[in-house]
This record gives sequence, C-alpha cells and structure tokens, in this order.
Amino acid sequence: MRKFSVFLLLFILKFQFSFSQNTQENSQEIAEDSFDLIEEKYNTYRQKDIKKAQFYGKSFLEKAKKIKDTANIGRGYFLLANVFYKDTAFVYADSAIAITKHKIDFSQPAQSYLLKATLIAIAGNHKKAFDELENANKYANISGNIEQEYEIKYILSRLKTNVGDYESSIDILKDIISYYENNCLECDDNIRGYIIANWAYVHNLNQLNISDSTEVIYKKIFPLSLKTKDSLMYGKLLLSSAISSYQKENYKPSLDSILKLDQLLQKRIANVGTRTLKHLYLGKIYLKQKDYDLAINNLKKVDSISSKENYFFPAIRENYELLIKYYEEQKDTKNQLFYIDKLLNADKIIDKDFAYLVKNSTKKYTTPNLLLEKQKIIDDLKNNASNKKVIAFILFGCLVLLGLLLIWSSKKRRLYKKRIAELGTPKKNPSYTIDDETTKRILDELSKIENSELFLEEDFSLGMVANQLNTNTAYLSKIINKHKQKTFKQYLVELRINVLLKKLDENPIMRKYSIEALAESIGYVNASSFTRIFKNYVGESPSSFLNKKYPDRNK
Repeated sequence: MRKFSVFLLLFILKFQFSFSQNTQENSQEIAEDSFDLIEEKYNTYRQKDIKKAQFYGKSFLEKAKKIKDTANIGRGYFLLANVFYKDTAFVYADSAIAITKHKIDFSQPAQSYLLKATLIAIAGNHKKAFDELENANKYANISGNIEQEYEIKYILSRLKTNVGDYESSIDILKDIISYYENNCLECDDNIRGYIIANWAYVHNLNQLNISDSTEVIYKKIFPLSLKTKDSLMYGKLLLSSAISSYQKENYKPSLDSILKLDQLLQKRIANVGTRTLKHLYLGKIYLKQKDYDLAINNLKKVDSISSKENYFFPAIRENYELLIKYYEEQKDTKNQLFYIDKLLNADKIIDKDFAYLVKNSTKKYTTPNLLLEKQKIIDDLKNNASNKKVIAFILFGCLVLLGLLLIWSSKKRRLYKKRIAELGTPKKNPSYTIDDETTKRILDELSKIENSELFLEEDFSLGMVANQLNTNTAYLSKIINKHKQKTFKQYLVELRINVLLKKLDENPIMRKYSIEALAESIGYVNASSFTRIFKNYVGESPSSFLNKKYPDRNK
C-alpha cells in the first residue's frame, strides 16, 4: 500500500526548495519503470530537489494516461499537486478529484480534498478549509481508510488550534499519538507522523502555558527527529523547545535553542510562521534581559513580516501589546497610537479568518480597552490641536465598524463551533422508531456532546440537539428521561454546572469573575436565572459558594 503522509504538508508547502538541473534520466527508461518505482524516485527528491520531483510526477501521470489507468491518473495529479505552488497546486488537486470522484479508491479523492484543506488552511482561510475537510472526511469514511481518517483528525486538530480551541486539539492529538504507538511505530511514515503529532501536542501545551510536562516529550522526540534526518521538523522542535523554556523562565536555554534554529535556517528559508515566532520570542527574551534595543528590533521584525505576508495569528496580539507597553512607558504617544492601530487591524483580520476565538477577556489589551486607551491618547492630543471634529468623526467610525465586526464575528463563531462538532461523525438518515440501534446511536452522540462543551452555547436546546442527531424532540426527550434518569432541562443544568465547578477549581482567574460573567461562560444570559439554577443544584448561591470555597478570590 502506498503511503504518502499528508501530516508533513503543513510544514513543507510554504518552504522554498533548492533547484537543480533537470534529470538526465532517459524518458523512455522511466516509462518502462513500474508506478511504484517512479513514485519512489519522486519521494526521494520531493524535499531536496523540487524540479526532479516535478519531473517524476509528470512521468507518473504520462504513463498512467498512456494506458488509461484512471486510479493512477488521479494519483499522478495528486503527486504533482504536492510539488507545485498556489494556483497550480489547486489545479492539479482539482484534476485528481474530478477523475476519482466517481471511482473512489482507498486513497482518492479524500487525499486530494485533504491536501486542498491543508493548502487553504496555510493561506489562512479556515472556513473554506473546513469545507474541504468535510469532503475528505466523507470519502475517507466511504473507503474505510483508517490511516487517512487519522490524517484528517490531525488536520482537524490543527484547525482547532488555529481557532484557539487548544483543549479539544489536545484530546484529538492524544488519540493520534496512541494510534501511532500501537501501529508500527518503526515504520518511516509513522515515525514522521508520530513526531509531528507530538510536536503539535507540545505546541498546544505551550499555548496554554502548561510547559511542565514538555521535557519528557522532547527527550523522546528529538532523537527520533535526528534519526529521520528531517531538518524541517527538527527546526520546529527547536522553536517549540525555546517557547517551553521561556515559559519556565529558563531564558538562556530558550535563547540557545533559537540560535541553533538560526544556524539550521542558514541552509534554507523558513516559513512565515517560524520566522514570526522566532523574532517574537527573541524580543521577549531580550526584554527579560533588559536589552531593549534588540528586543524592540525583533518585535518590529514580527510586525514587518506579518504585514508583508498578510499573516496574522493569535500570538501576533502579544507582539503588539509589548510594543504598545514599551512606547507607553517611553511616553512616545506617536508610536503608541501607531501600534494600537496595528493591533486593531490585526484583530479584524484574525476575527475575519476565524483564527482566534476572543476568550482572553482578562488580558489588558482587549479591543474595548484598546479603544479606550486610543481615545484617551487622542483626547490628550486634541487639547493641542484644532481638528477636534475630524478626530471625533474618525473615532466614532472606528467604534461603529468595530461593533459591526464584533456582532458579525460572534455569529460566525457560533456557526463555526457547530461545524466543528458536526465534522466528527457523518450524518445518517433519521429513524422513526426508538429501537435499540437508534437508542445506542443517540446515547453515543450525547456522550460526544458531553465531551465537546457544545452545551455551553447560549442557544443549546432540545430542538437543536434533536436536529443535530437527526431525530425528533419527543424521541430525544424520552431517551434522556429513560437513560439519564432526568429531564432534558435537568440534564443540561447538570452538564453546565459541573463544567463550571471544574473550571473554577482549575482556573483561579475565573474565581474573580462577576456572577454575570460566570453565567455567560456556561450559556446563561440572565444572571438571576443562573443564580436560581445554581442554588437549586449546589444548595447555595454562587456568591456564597465562591466566598466559602475560595476565600481569597476578592484579594
């Protein structure tokens, strides 16, 4: 069985490859080779000589066309899609889909849809990437390709990371890591997939600032990475290790890892994500070391790269926050305003691409605070300027535009989460009898919903769940009453309150939230209703409960 790991695509497609002279091998000799041998030569050159890889990809396609082998024609188009860029890659991927869509085999067309999802995600269009991933999931289920299903799970985990859902991404990656550990970990493709899944797992831990457990993973993965001689993945691990060391306040090891990465990157051009994160953490390290010139120089490089490449991701916010704080301390209002506008613009782009769920409400530089700070600076400047009306008009326009963007983003995020929840299981036709099979299916789906926190959405209701599970409210209500021993309303209250109690134990910051904020965090818009529900379930009001269990919450 041919194996072509799509896991690597997230990391190699943005890199530029070294070019060499066209292969000297005779075309006639290649035509006499088997498809497997041509593909083996293609794989040999795919990461080190893109021109030769393209040559063998075209040879594979020409051979397939000559004998009218539909499956291998589709495979040939797919191979070429992996060694071309941008529009050309999409043309080849679409060609592979068109020729295999009505003649599904073990790999195609799911593999080409998965490639498109990856390419589109790299470009930052996460909504469209999910559309293509749905198609990949559909055909992978039809073909029963287990390896492909885990590739789709990996890309799904990366998309969840991109929209800020790190916890769910970690859960998926644990499943993927376990799959590799139990399925031929010595195989080359599986080793690569295993390394990448562990890297993604550590990346999510870094995003959640949980770096205590990363050292064990690095000790396990770095030797494997060196064994595969995959310099690209080794560089990713160096950067991730630098971030983990920084979070543990080990600034020298963090700097050493980045300097090793710099040496590695002298032989090739890094992708935009690696370059921005490298300069961001150099800036943060130098700030800790009070080397402000080097720090600000690196933070400005992050802005320069992101603006030039139109590449914005959640961590870019911190970069601008650091610049704003620095110039605020320097009393440089011109640069302070400049980077406030930069951050506002970055937020618009990030929200538009669904790449950041706005849930870091405790941070200083949230959008409302930015606008207030911007307004204060402008008000100070207006005292010495004559254009008060013009400035007020511009500020009002920004507020109106931001309000519209926040409303639009909120609606899209709700839809987006629903799409993520739906992706895991293909929809089936509804059943009109509550037989054992239907009951088991609905209970299994309810279990998935319990693990997804979808029930924290404000509009979560019996009707919404019934529609998602392809059943009706009467059947769903009856199954919950019988198997959960409670009404749907009691079931929902239990899920929400238990999640809140768990989050309060795990997150000290939440203990300082207002009752209104706590209510909203688990889907209640009315604080008084939440208080009544909480008291009925726990036995005391939220305020009383918090003050007793966490006496230091108001300090």
